[in-house]
Amino acid sequence: MPRRPDEQNGDDEARDAAAGHSPAPPELLAVHYHTGSLAAAPLHPHLKALLKFWSAKRGDRAMPRRADLPVYDLKPWFGYLAILEPAPGTFRFRLGGTELIGRFGREVTGLTLADIAPDLRKALAGQLDLATAKQAPVAAATVLRFEGRRTLWSELVLPLAGGRAGPAVMLLGSYPAKPP
Repeated sequence: MPRRPDEQNGDDEARDAAAGHSPAPPELLAVHYHTGSLAAAPLHPHLKALLKFWSAKRGDRAMPRRADLPVYDLKPWFGYLAILEPAPGTFRFRLGGTELIGRFGREVTGLTLADIAPDLRKALAGQLDLATAKQAPVAAATVLRFEGRRTLWSELVLPLAGGRAGPAVMLLGSYPAKPP
């Protein structure tokens, strides 16, 4: 069956990589921060569950500690979850779920924000900075074009406290959603 020109399979991607070609990074088309109550935010159902889990773990504190969320408890969200830690002047992806390749155009584990496309970096930095300043969750809707396809990503940034004041680590949950 013929494929559309914007469709590739693993063989095409391997051939492109071997020839030194890499796909263009996703292009940011729009980002919208949800500034009202997160209970009313148009979040993906999995992100609503993650927010509920985060809220239960924080109890009466502003945010839970990183130790309150062991990795095995985050398993339901692994593929769509990134763990970001502060680095001098930026954030570093300690972990990036495999399903986020469609969001960032590449594997992000070990990269800093400076390593991703400038418009993607700016949009994500805005979410992280807002969550850091508010020490509270931030929801966003991000529209990207990647490999000829437009995708709306429902996103949630959740701060986690460390041993000192302010967030020590950020969780980013990002799920593709159908455009309205």
